[in-house]
Amino acid sequence: MSRKENQSCHAVEPLSGPSGQETREELGHLFEESGLQILATQEHRILHEEPIRRTRIGVRSHLITTSAVRNSAQAAVGGVGFVISMEANKLVREITPVSHRILKATFNGNPRLTVFAVYSPTEGDSIEHAEEFHEELCRTVTSTPMHNILLVLVDFNAHLSKENKEDTSWYYHNHTNRNGGLLKDTLLETNLEVTNLRYRKKLGKMWTYLSDMHLSKSQIDFILVRKKWRNSVMNTEAYDFFNSLGSDHRLVMAEIRLSLRKVKAQPKRVEYDWEAFKEDTELQKQYSVEVKNRFSALCKENDTMESVTDKVSQRYGHFVSAIAETNKTMVPKKKKKRRENKSVDPRVSEARKLLKTAKDQYHSDPTENHKVQVDERTGELNAAYTKAKKELLTEKIRRVENAPDRCKSKESWRLINEIAGRKSGCGNQIHGINPEDRKRKCLAHFKVLLGQPPLLTQNIGEVKQIFDDLEISEEPFTLKELQIAKENITEGKAYGEDGISPEPEVDTKLRTNQNGFIKGRSTTSHILTLRRILEGARAKNISAVMVFIDFRKAFDSIDRGTLKRILLAYGIPKKIVDLIFLLYTNTRATIITPDGNTEYFEILAGVLQGDTLAPTSS
Repeated sequence: MSRKENQSCHAVEPLSGPSGQETREELGHLFEESGLQILATQEHRILHEEPIRRTRIGVRSHLITTSAVRNSAQAAVGGVGFVISMEANKLVREITPVSHRILKATFNGNPRLTVFAVYSPTEGDSIEHAEEFHEELCRTVTSTPMHNILLVLVDFNAHLSKENKEDTSWYYHNHTNRNGGLLKDTLLETNLEVTNLRYRKKLGKMWTYLSDMHLSKSQIDFILVRKKWRNSVMNTEAYDFFNSLGSDHRLVMAEIRLSLRKVKAQPKRVEYDWEAFKEDTELQKQYSVEVKNRFSALCKENDTMESVTDKVSQRYGHFVSAIAETNKTMVPKKKKKRRENKSVDPRVSEARKLLKTAKDQYHSDPTENHKVQVDERTGELNAAYTKAKKELLTEKIRRVENAPDRCKSKESWRLINEIAGRKSGCGNQIHGINPEDRKRKCLAHFKVLLGQPPLLTQNIGEVKQIFDDLEISEEPFTLKELQIAKENITEGKAYGEDGISPEPEVDTKLRTNQNGFIKGRSTTSHILTLRRILEGARAKNISAVMVFIDFRKAFDSIDRGTLKRILLAYGIPKKIVDLIFLLYTNTRATIITPDGNTEYFEILAGVLQGDTLAPTSS
């Protein structure tokens, strides 16, 4: 059995607005430091158009929210969400928004775990509004399968008290308010139990909310569990651990004993640091000797084929194996990029410590003076975050300025996107209610992208012969040809399973106005030419017309039959063309996703992108 902790936290300090980014980072930092797995947030006040938004707020944590709504004064109110760890994220089966007050999440396990993040109307809302909310909550809870472990993490704005002498629960209040009466009715209808009331605690461990207006304490945040699973709850009480968030609610934490099914992780590809390898000449010498020794040993032990063709294929397999094993032991691996984390900045940590001390004093003695100290310390924490953010921004700008000198254009654009706030693509953009739904959507997307017939509006017929004989040898490769090919290898391109990134030079018999894929030429020349034309037209005050043509899905929509005829028209020997098109006969693909592989589908058009032959073919 494994342990999983669940919490309910009401954040009055909004997660949106000018200080919202700092508050979200602080939330992520506290969540990860606490070792929690699931945290429910209420009234985050974040507005967004999508039904669910997923935001990374820490190194290993995500915030998942439903949108807040605007009230009559056009202010953002409400909204609920979850903060979940990377481990819990792997177990997510579905996340469903019920309303801006109710968010449902189901996690894979045996049995499955269903958790609700809920925010109830306040005592001041109309009775009709409150009853409508409780009816919706009852419908949602009762529709959840009975065998699921069910938890409701909720700010009910309700006071509960002892009903009669037979009531053995432990309460903070002596009077039940209107919302408390509605909550009791909901508990009876849904067969739920309030876990906060099961354990005898000191009053200081029971209250969950301190009113800044009245300086009074109350217990209005609860964790409910389906009675069938009541014995899985080990403890529930309120903590001050999240004090630096600026919320007037405390963290309510329940420790739940669960058995969860671990998802089989997809194997990760090792990324080697070839830049570091190139700079170490001694390592290169040792690497060559090691590959040679491993290759010789494999050939000596495992050469069993008799025919020349089979022996060549087997020896090539030995060569690939020798390189792969040597890479594991000798080539340095790329270091993981660390996420810039302002929450661990020493100034932020010190300001957080002072804020927690001030908040503890305010909780033990809620006076106006202590409240003012909390406000001052909160401002200091926000200022520390802002200062750390400015310094990080300055450092990024400096790196952008220096990147071109180091020929690091990719790094430069990545930093520019970070500074501008443009999000980079993440590994799982496909949204669905469960893994099968996500795989289905992913398959449908790539079927449209790659599984369509070629886009030909007319039959182009026979292709006019361009060259009759290019004097391309059809004989086996010689050592001299291998050496020439090695000299023409371009660095920095995609590599195969053996970690080598060859990119042979394309024949210069292509059109003279083509600059791409030709040694010693670049599309930069075309850009310069276009700029000079524009400058000349502007200087002479004459009209100029530009036409930019971008072929949609250029690699993915090529008709393979036409491409074959074009290669033959350029004088490529038929034997070599036939060999090339073995790559494009009966091609199928499957999509590797975090939820597993999709079923196979046919690829009817296009050429391989990133493959050595792709530029030549296209």
